[in-house]
Amino acid sequence: MLEYSLPLPVDPDNDNVTTTVTLQDSIPFTSFVEGKFKFAPLSSQVRPTPYVIKITLTDDSPSQLKTNYNLQVTVIATEVPEIT
Repeated sequence: MLEYSLPLPVDPDNDNVTTTVTLQDSIPFTSFVEGKFKFAPLSSQVRPTPYVIKITLTDDSPSQLKTNYNLQVTVIATEVPEIT
Protein backbone atom coordinates (compact mmCIF):
# COMPACT_ATOMS: atom_id res chain seq x y z
CA MET A 1 0.00 0.00 0.00
CA LEU A 2 1.13 3.53 -0.78
CA GLU A 3 -0.14 6.67 0.95
CA TYR A 4 -0.06 10.23 -0.36
CA SER A 5 -1.28 13.32 1.50
CA LEU A 6 -2.42 16.44 -0.28
CA PRO A 7 -0.95 19.69 0.98
CA LEU A 8 -3.34 21.93 2.87
CA PRO A 9 -4.94 24.50 0.57
CA VAL A 10 -4.08 28.15 1.22
CA ASP A 11 -6.54 30.89 0.30
CA PRO A 12 -5.19 34.47 0.16
CA ASP A 13 -8.55 35.81 1.42
CA ASN A 14 -8.68 33.25 4.27
CA ASP A 15 -11.82 31.67 2.82
CA ASN A 16 -12.55 28.06 3.69
CA VAL A 17 -11.55 25.68 0.92
CA THR A 18 -13.33 22.41 0.19
CA THR A 19 -11.51 19.59 -1.58
CA THR A 20 -13.61 17.29 -3.77
CA VAL A 21 -12.08 14.14 -5.22
CA THR A 22 -13.47 11.95 -8.01
CA LEU A 23 -11.59 8.63 -8.10
CA GLN A 24 -13.08 7.46 -11.41
CA ASP A 25 -11.43 4.21 -12.64
CA SER A 26 -9.15 4.06 -9.59
CA ILE A 27 -12.07 3.36 -7.22
CA PRO A 28 -11.26 -0.37 -6.80
CA PHE A 29 -7.83 0.32 -5.29
CA THR A 30 -7.90 3.92 -4.03
CA SER A 31 -9.45 5.60 -1.02
CA PHE A 32 -9.39 9.26 -0.03
CA VAL A 33 -10.04 10.22 3.58
CA GLU A 34 -9.19 13.50 5.32
CA GLY A 35 -6.78 14.68 2.65
CA LYS A 36 -4.94 11.38 2.30
CA PHE A 37 -4.97 8.93 -0.61
CA LYS A 38 -4.34 5.24 0.02
CA PHE A 39 -3.43 3.15 -3.00
CA ALA A 40 -3.51 -0.66 -2.90
CA PRO A 41 -3.68 -1.90 -6.51
CA LEU A 42 -3.69 -5.54 -7.56
CA SER A 43 -1.70 -6.98 -10.43
CA SER A 44 -4.92 -7.05 -12.47
CA GLN A 45 -4.99 -3.23 -12.33
CA VAL A 46 -1.64 -2.78 -14.07
CA ARG A 47 -2.07 -0.91 -17.35
CA PRO A 48 0.10 1.22 -19.62
CA THR A 49 -2.01 4.37 -19.28
CA PRO A 50 -2.41 6.28 -16.02
CA TYR A 51 -5.54 6.37 -13.92
CA VAL A 52 -6.78 9.96 -13.64
CA ILE A 53 -8.15 11.27 -10.34
CA LYS A 54 -9.95 14.62 -10.49
CA ILE A 55 -9.37 17.06 -7.64
CA THR A 56 -11.42 20.25 -7.28
CA LEU A 57 -10.67 23.00 -4.76
CA THR A 58 -13.60 25.34 -4.08
CA ASP A 59 -13.61 28.33 -1.74
CA ASP A 60 -16.67 29.58 0.10
CA SER A 61 -16.48 33.22 -1.00
CA PRO A 62 -19.58 34.81 -2.58
CA SER A 63 -17.89 34.58 -6.00
CA GLN A 64 -16.93 30.93 -5.25
CA LEU A 65 -13.68 30.28 -7.05
CA LYS A 66 -12.79 26.76 -8.22
CA THR A 67 -9.54 25.20 -9.35
CA ASN A 68 -9.37 21.77 -10.98
CA TYR A 69 -6.42 19.40 -10.99
CA ASN A 70 -5.80 15.95 -12.41
CA LEU A 71 -3.66 13.52 -10.45
CA GLN A 72 -2.31 10.80 -12.73
CA VAL A 73 -1.53 7.46 -11.10
CA THR A 74 0.34 4.78 -13.02
CA VAL A 75 0.18 1.23 -11.73
CA ILE A 76 3.25 -0.75 -12.76
CA ALA A 77 4.07 -4.40 -12.30
CA THR A 78 6.73 -5.34 -9.80
CA GLU A 79 8.44 -8.63 -9.39
CA VAL A 80 7.77 -10.48 -6.20
CA PRO A 81 10.80 -12.44 -4.98
CA GLU A 82 10.25 -16.15 -5.03
CA ILE A 83 10.55 -17.76 -1.62
CA THR A 84 12.16 -21.18 -1.67
